[in-house]
Amino acid sequence: MKLSFFPALLTAFSLGACQQQMESSTPATAQSVSVRPAVVCSCPAEVPQASTVPDSLFLFSAGPAVSVCGYKEKGKRQEFFSEFAVSTCQPRKVLKYWDVREKCRLSFRNDTLTVESVKNLPAGKNFTYEFVAFRIDQFYSRQGQVQHRSFLNKKLAPYSPRK
Repeated sequence: MKLSFFPALLTAFSLGACQQQMESSTPATAQSVSVRPAVVCSCPAEVPQASTVPDSLFLFSAGPAVSVCGYKEKGKRQEFFSEFAVSTCQPRKVLKYWDVREKCRLSFRNDTLTVESVKNLPAGKNFTYEFVAFRIDQFYSRQGQVQHRSFLNKKLAPYSPRK
């Protein structure tokens, strides 16, 4: 028996699996919804760990879109990125790159993509290890252009021998 429809069926399934997704996430969870078909985005060649399809795509309400390309690690309750870049889609331009030494959490709230560079520090009760945001990068849209600001986390609690 000859299966002439089998290659067409595989092609249909593979095209559906490659549909780009936009993520709306919090540090603990992520939800994906389909992106408008007009958004075309691929990863810049300068990002070493990236495939050509972005891991995540974020669409600002004012129109521009940014992609996250690189290595995504799924933990028990959180997703972390390492060796990745945040890039504009059109024109394709790397806005910032984090190397393999960085571990980051991403969230998209209030039309702002926030990238928290975290460190696993003994900052919990009885010196238990927990991920603490150290440096924060934010990407947002202003007048149709993606803006970027970076700052240290001012909410870091100082060391106290009593803890």
